[in-house]
Amino acid sequence: MTWEYSEETFAGGRLALYIGKHGGELTDVTYVRGVPTQIESYTFGDPFGPATAVIRFPGITGFDDVDGRGGTGVGEWLADYADVIIYWVPQVNGSGTDIDPVSNTQNSHDGAMQELWRGFIVTTDIPDVGSGIQISCQGMLFQLDRYIQKPFYPPRPQAMESLIRQAFSKQYRPGLRFGEIQVQFPDGWDLKGKGGKQSPYLVEGVLEGQNWTGYASRNTGGWDRALTGYVQDLLSVMYVPDEANVLEGNQWTVMPSGDIPILQVRNRFRAADFTLTYGQPGVQIRLTRDTGPVANVIYGDGTGFDGVVWRNAVVSNDGTYTDYQPLAAIRQVYPISSDTTFNDTYDKSYWVNEQLYKYGSGFDLDSAINSAEKSLVRDVEPGWNGSLDIDIDPSETLSRYQIRAGMTVLIKHVFGTGDNGVRFHIADVQVSPMEGKVTMKIDTRYRDLLNLEESQVRTRDPLTPAKMLQVNRRSVMIEDILAPWDYAAGSGYLPKQSVAYFREMEQDARQERYPWKNWVKRSATDGSHDNRPRYNKEFFVRVNANSTQRKKRWTIVPVLLSQKGTIRLTQIAAYKANGQPALCDFHVSVYDRKIQVGKMPKDANGPSPFIANAFESIDPNTGLPWEAVNGATHYAPPDGFIIGWGNAEQRAGYSPGRYSDGHNKTGMLFDEATWSYDFTNLPTFKRQAGVKQRESAISAWVAFYAEYTEDVYFIGRFYRQEPGTL
Repeated sequence: MTWEYSEETFAGGRLALYIGKHGGELTDVTYVRGVPTQIESYTFGDPFGPATAVIRFPGITGFDDVDGRGGTGVGEWLADYADVIIYWVPQVNGSGTDIDPVSNTQNSHDGAMQELWRGFIVTTDIPDVGSGIQISCQGMLFQLDRYIQKPFYPPRPQAMESLIRQAFSKQYRPGLRFGEIQVQFPDGWDLKGKGGKQSPYLVEGVLEGQNWTGYASRNTGGWDRALTGYVQDLLSVMYVPDEANVLEGNQWTVMPSGDIPILQVRNRFRAADFTLTYGQPGVQIRLTRDTGPVANVIYGDGTGFDGVVWRNAVVSNDGTYTDYQPLAAIRQVYPISSDTTFNDTYDKSYWVNEQLYKYGSGFDLDSAINSAEKSLVRDVEPGWNGSLDIDIDPSETLSRYQIRAGMTVLIKHVFGTGDNGVRFHIADVQVSPMEGKVTMKIDTRYRDLLNLEESQVRTRDPLTPAKMLQVNRRSVMIEDILAPWDYAAGSGYLPKQSVAYFREMEQDARQERYPWKNWVKRSATDGSHDNRPRYNKEFFVRVNANSTQRKKRWTIVPVLLSQKGTIRLTQIAAYKANGQPALCDFHVSVYDRKIQVGKMPKDANGPSPFIANAFESIDPNTGLPWEAVNGATHYAPPDGFIIGWGNAEQRAGYSPGRYSDGHNKTGMLFDEATWSYDFTNLPTFKRQAGVKQRESAISAWVAFYAEYTEDVYFIGRFYRQEPGTL
């Protein structure tokens, strides 16, 4: 056997280091005070690229003023979170054999610098007197892990690439130091947005005819780390679907190019970036073939976009037996009833490896089947994984210091493959310039670093595609299929007719938010529509708050909801007829049926929520039902009561403060506490004038009461807790 190149093969060049405070000029600190900087290590991972770096400055000591106040100059560039870039500087027009990257010996043949690693300083250590100063750094994209992924509540499933864009977006995280993420679809990608209903709800974040990954979700995070938690879990199920008409088995990943994150496909079939030979001097390879993570029959469960729980169950006709169809399986081990050739393909010599994938919430059955089929391509065979250490350069044009995660290495003659070799994906790279050594984690199955490490150390099941969904970070979905929530029809709007009012507000460039004050007070003097309540009474709930009779201070209106659900946010605001806020006390309560004012809590002066013990059925001192003791009494809410705000103890209209704490009136009610309703077993109520039969079956009734010096106009929203979210 002959080597293609000798052990002495050397890609001439050196490492260069630049550091600087963000927003300023970077300083060349390859040498500091004439002493070469020691780049002890830098690492890469797939996904996310540059991961860590450790750098020592022998020319800086603990006596230096690293804050920059002593005039030493060190503090001008050495600072918390300072930008760090490691470059490769190739040698041109020379043999390169006299270049030593450890000492970074200067030469007169430097070529154009090539960026290797980009990140920022996270710690600065002074080990001991005379030991210099050491800094530890994180890769550029890991700045995103300084943010937590706060859940939000999209009314419809979001394309996963859109969710990832939002996670990286400077619109929501303006402090990010890198550019906006770009989505890079492979050439020939055929899967496009349909612009209509997609499985089965309209998918947001992808336009008709626009390239689409084929996956959508309501998984918007659960207060976990934005990068290694949230984004990692989205990527874990994003395999290339058949409809894309590109090579199967590929998975999406995020890798940076310069300071731009790229959402791209991890291509299993890409050409090798460099070639080594098994047994070659300067190359050490350790490989393992592990059957533990193999999957050739994949079952799954989850909850779809519409809130329906699926497990792919098959129930016998008499209902006595339940079986489950796998999401994906190879024919040699599973009898597919529709496959007439099963008997010819079944092979008893195959070792069955069944796996259950937990897809969690906001992932429908069709998408799960697609993802499982692509996962099966990758996980059906054990494959080989292990480590690769080299202390030579792969070729005269590629230095070992230029190797990065995401590359592919072809290793010839391993397993008797001769010159054809075996291709390995490089999931992790650890470069140690001081030792002249590069260590890689490699894998024939093209898994990401997290899955590969879990497989190697057996910490947990590496085949679970959406890992964070396994630790109770997702709630059980609501089942509202018979009469679903429909924002377009007015679900949750108070009153229902205000949907048109809000729709116009949403289209306005100023994008008003609760309590919508600027929009509500806008008059016609600026040439636009007059939005004030006196000219838009149909969009408000009018309450005769200054009436001398209590019973006339009540207004009861229907609100369209769904057949079953949970409300996660309640927003109500009170206004005067002229559009100014009405700083008043008020009460709001919700019922599962139409009620009469005469049924409200009342005393001799009439019905009011503000009489002592109104809307109380439990003694707060004992936790037991009220008893009439020494003349004390209570006033329970009417039948059908679901939830209410505002009574004598705690009047509504003081948000964000509280009446009981002595805060000023604001005329606002803002409540993020969740509350649920279920009209599934209620009879369809008698049709009301102007209310369709279907709507009356899924409508609640909302009672308003206010005390003020003039009429009060209420407007508000109930926001449903969407399937697939907290």
